[in-house]
Amino acid sequence: LMLPLLALLITGCSQPQTKQTKVNSVKPTTERLLKSASKTWTFSQGISSQQTSHGVPDTLTTSEVSKIDNQSSWTASKGTLISTSVKYKQISLKKWQTDMRQHFTKSAQAQIHLMTVPQINAALKKLGATVKVTKLSDLVFFETKVSGMTLPQGFIASGHHLYAINIYYRDTDKTTTIDRGQSF
Repeated sequence: LMLPLLALLITGCSQPQTKQTKVNSVKPTTERLLKSASKTWTFSQGISSQQTSHGVPDTLTTSEVSKIDNQSSWTASKGTLISTSVKYKQISLKKWQTDMRQHFTKSAQAQIHLMTVPQINAALKKLGATVKVTKLSDLVFFETKVSGMTLPQGFIASGHHLYAINIYYRDTDKTTTIDRGQSF
């Protein structure tokens, strides 16, 4: 009785363990859609939240934003993102962070905070996205081709939608409403 049990334990323990890992296809999907010959997304909705001296809460609301007040469309063409005749090129998260901070004084740089992955996923969900990010670098970042001015959002394309998620906020002493993202 002990020998068959011992044999079962040994063979069961020596079986190769297959670990299932889910590959996050958010960024490759976005990059593939941005490299298409031409794809245009039109503004659908925006979301916002209150910001206090304690940071940005998890409560998100759909913004009453008109198409006149907001960016109305984005067009992707062969890896370039275009809006109202301004062309943007894709850059890495690291380059985006460095370039974005250059537009602030040293004292203001200490007041800049990046959204967390759960905050980004909450914004995506509120906008109707069915995708999630696992790290900030899952988003695609852009700067102008001519002057290197960064966009304040990270982008994700999924299905027929483009999502622009505002990535940073600055410390404030008073409660204010900040934009958290848009869907196109």
